[in-house]
Amino acid sequence: MQDNYTETLPKEFPTRVGSCSVGIVDAIGKNVNPSWMGKRICSLPCFIEGHGEHGEFALINHNYIIEAYERFSDIEAASVWAQYSTAYFGLIKQGNINKDSKVLISAATSSAGIAAIKVANMMGATSICTTRNKNNKNFLTEMGASEVLISEDDNFPSMIREVTGGDGVDIVFDPINGHFFYQYLYSLANNAPNNFVRRY
Repeated sequence: MQDNYTETLPKEFPTRVGSCSVGIVDAIGKNVNPSWMGKRICSLPCFIEGHGEHGEFALINHNYIIEAYERFSDIEAASVWAQYSTAYFGLIKQGNINKDSKVLISAATSSAGIAAIKVANMMGATSICTTRNKNNKNFLTEMGASEVLISEDDNFPSMIREVTGGDGVDIVFDPINGHFFYQYLYSLANNAPNNFVRRY
């Protein structure tokens, strides 16, 4: 029986690591739409299928690419998909948020946290954000946070109930699985017992 570490080791060497890449398509397989040839594309994260992408070239399944936004630099184009796909799946596909939702976003200054703020705002939801540093409050407000709570403060559930008018939040988006997890549980609204999105 193997442990989790050895189970994830590559079966063949040499090997490369990494996903989230950007580049120009310079070769395609026989069953791939030829219109991809020569296009600048991004790879979607977590679909590397055993082929690392960090290098001068990458072998990528055509089902997991998307045309890069032309106004983005290579760094910008490669870096946006992990956090925004995480936020999209958690808040929209799994959380089903809408304009009436109150969303608690922990570690909100993380890349996934910022993406969650943007996605929540796009849906018209209220975003209640946490950070450990009070100096981040202005930044998170600029990013679009409806409320900012400092996680060094005690009694989180009471604070969250206060900013939600006593209702609690409909969903918690926790991109780091932090030690405030159990306090967040007591911050959920009565009709939202299962809406806790955690990133592993």
